[in-house]
Amino acid sequence: MIFGLSTRLCARRSSRISVRIPRTFEKSGEALDGPNGPSWAHRLRGVYRTYVDRRLVSASTVVVSALLPAVHQVFRGQPASNSWLSITVHVPSGQPVAISDLFADPARGLGVLGTAWRAELRRRYSKSADIYLSLYRTDATYFRQFALTAAGLAAGVGQMSICPRFAATVRYSVLRPYLSKLGARLIAGVRKPR
Repeated sequence: MIFGLSTRLCARRSSRISVRIPRTFEKSGEALDGPNGPSWAHRLRGVYRTYVDRRLVSASTVVVSALLPAVHQVFRGQPASNSWLSITVHVPSGQPVAISDLFADPARGLGVLGTAWRAELRRRYSKSADIYLSLYRTDATYFRQFALTAAGLAAGVGQMSICPRFAATVRYSVLRPYLSKLGARLIAGVRKPR
């Protein structure tokens, strides 16, 4: 059992993600090939690692959602390699849920999410965050790494240049007026993992 759900169900629902990870890793290694064959970086061992932060996970008979911190490096010490891996699945149907599916009007809902997310960034990192706020756009692609947690919607953004990997949680009370029927149903079904 994983978070109270059968292992077989979870494996079937997450098989697409477990296949994508190695392929993404292999492609980033292939990008280092030079015109005269493989570069020196192929001789170095890469790193791919994730771990579970229980605050960024939820599971119930309605929705399973997780935002996992990830490190992926083609070679050890590679800069800007801290990111996120996420999955949100509507359990009865097994369908993956995109962040835009949560909102009746995705542009408006994502705008509210982005404003609240940046406010949390500013609160946690004080004034130094103002320098980098222009890097944090508000769209479905940018906030694609998310999880529905007991505390709210957690959205993670990977490391960019000198900006660290960052995740902030926005309370559902802020987002509730903008939710779609599916979004409201999923959020009502969020439970802490046991």
